[in-house]
Amino acid sequence: MIPDARRLPWIAAAVLLSPCSIPSQEEPPDPVEASERAIRAIREGGATDDLERRTEPEVIRAIAERLESGDPWQSAEDRKRAVIHFCRNAAAEQGDLLRALLRNEPVGVAYFAVLRLAAVADGDTLRRIGAELTQERNPSLQRRLLDVLGASRKEAAREEAGAAVPFLESGDPEVVKAALGTISEQRVGSATEKVLRLHNDGTEDREIEALCMRTLGRIWDTRSDARRPPDQEKPRLQALLAARMISLSPASTEEACEAFLLIQAPEEIESFLGQFVPEAFPARRLIVRAAGREGFDPAKGRRVHEAFLSSPDRRLVGEILLESPHDLDPERLKELLEDGKATGHPELPGDVTVAVCAAIRLERGGKKDPSLFPKTPEERAALLDRWKRER
Repeated sequence: MIPDARRLPWIAAAVLLSPCSIPSQEEPPDPVEASERAIRAIREGGATDDLERRTEPEVIRAIAERLESGDPWQSAEDRKRAVIHFCRNAAAEQGDLLRALLRNEPVGVAYFAVLRLAAVADGDTLRRIGAELTQERNPSLQRRLLDVLGASRKEAAREEAGAAVPFLESGDPEVVKAALGTISEQRVGSATEKVLRLHNDGTEDREIEALCMRTLGRIWDTRSDARRPPDQEKPRLQALLAARMISLSPASTEEACEAFLLIQAPEEIESFLGQFVPEAFPARRLIVRAAGREGFDPAKGRRVHEAFLSSPDRRLVGEILLESPHDLDPERLKELLEDGKATGHPELPGDVTVAVCAAIRLERGGKKDPSLFPKTPEERAALLDRWKRER
């Protein structure tokens, strides 16, 4: 799963709250003795210094028994450490306790339960979470339940993810973002129309607008290894048309361009490139940038970048040659060694032509290390001459 913006805040909170500053202790010579010592401390409401290294099932069960009993702990810090340790190591059969912690713990601690439920919950637990979500009225808990369904890779989570669709109409922007994330991760094709409506009519929030476009791209991503929703050509075409209209408009965004590229089938992308690469259309840089985003379909990204090497915009060509993360075809690069047109890039020396950029790309591959850029005109000319001889 590719991480998205809506999850960053609670991931940061979880990291900050995790017990990572505990002094290092030497491992006792006998792990059995260390485990028994940890269990005795837990039963007394405490936590040993090496608790985080005690991942034995009996230690995790001891924590669960203490938490379920409701007995007090020696300190709030001991309890927090025990809860986090339990959440990190709980087994699938301890899903009921994880669900209780998800509901009752502060956000930074509760999201350890969210992550563990997403990883280990079985189908029955995920179906219960889906049912709970439909009845939940607390926005904070709605977000937690949505995130479990979004992060889980189990088929049951995908089946339950449709429960996220009504939350696109929530009055809480954070709940809307969580719902979009779940719909995106589980590729809920039936949500297409409501996502489009939210983008067009339901918000002035720039972040939500961007997430709507990314969600549509994720749902209808045509790469061969993607988990695709059942064959639903009509909503795919609706999403494609909307993304195209925005991408090629004055209000174009990188997210819309990314969705537009991802949704297109191979024959559609070839038609688009054939029609638009020769044109200096306004969104060309956003299209190229979207095709180079982290996590973008590498095969499609390479095809887009190689096609735009034929663009009349030589500055754009230079940018692709120097910045593309994709493995560009060396034979295509060698064809550009005779292109003596200047890139006109304001951050490059005036003598840097497309040919020089092609030679630099051939020399350093996809590396962006500035130290590999020839520093003087003489060095650049020598590099170009060498590659012309070697081709």
